[in-house]
Amino acid sequence: MGVGENKESQKVAVITGASSGIGLECALMLLDQGYKVYALSRNATLCVALNHALCESIDIDVSDSNALKEVFSNISTKENHCDVLINSAGYGVFGSVEDTPIEEVKKQFGVNFFALCEVVQFCLPLLKNKPYSKIFNLSSIAGRVSMLFLGHYSASKHALEAYSDALRLELKPFNVQVCLIEPGPVKSNWEKTAFSVENFESEDSLYALEVDAAKTFYASVYQNALSPKAVAQKIVFLSMSQKIKARYLIGLKTQLLLALYQILPSSWYDSLFRLIVLKRKRDA
Repeated sequence: MGVGENKESQKVAVITGASSGIGLECALMLLDQGYKVYALSRNATLCVALNHALCESIDIDVSDSNALKEVFSNISTKENHCDVLINSAGYGVFGSVEDTPIEEVKKQFGVNFFALCEVVQFCLPLLKNKPYSKIFNLSSIAGRVSMLFLGHYSASKHALEAYSDALRLELKPFNVQVCLIEPGPVKSNWEKTAFSVENFESEDSLYALEVDAAKTFYASVYQNALSPKAVAQKIVFLSMSQKIKARYLIGLKTQLLLALYQILPSSWYDSLFRLIVLKRKRDA
């Protein structure tokens, strides 16, 4: 087998948010399957688990356009294709829509949505060179059902859902498949980041009591959350399947929540959701 043939046969994956959570688990599993993995993250080179002959760890802030361009330029000099792109980078900010500073909202959209769009644009030339290559965009149940006091996070995931649907339609002629992964709560650094950032509600905020109650509820939910490994196993299995669906909702409770959202009238659903999250029988 010649050098060119060997390069062509080597499977290649690019993963953002690869130093923790779902991204890290995907990287480790794909490495075990013999993939060449480009692991992108703010602290990728500090992640000891990624020390592997087939892994190239790259420290990067995915919201830095110039850095992204340079990274993919370098990858393109080494690889002539990409089999799998996994967009796992993202975070949440907890708080009311009214009180969260707009700069924080822009920052969240910058990472959760706009950076992902740029990653896809830079990686597409490589993906188009491999038939049945795949893009996995990590969405959330919040991309289908907006969450109380996670409004901006939910909005960024709703944007990702619409974007991914359009992308899937556009890339069909090129045999590049686009898949949304929609898990419920996952045990990772996500909740630590979301709940540890500055509380934007002042003590005299009209939302203060409800924000605290919701935070307590969400924290309890994360005690029984999905493991990153469980979600990653699904993604890796799909990455090695020839045909995949447009989206996968992961978790029984997640499926139940979406079913209630789709079946119940909006007013009923809103009241039920507030009752569950805030533990109150009716709105004041």
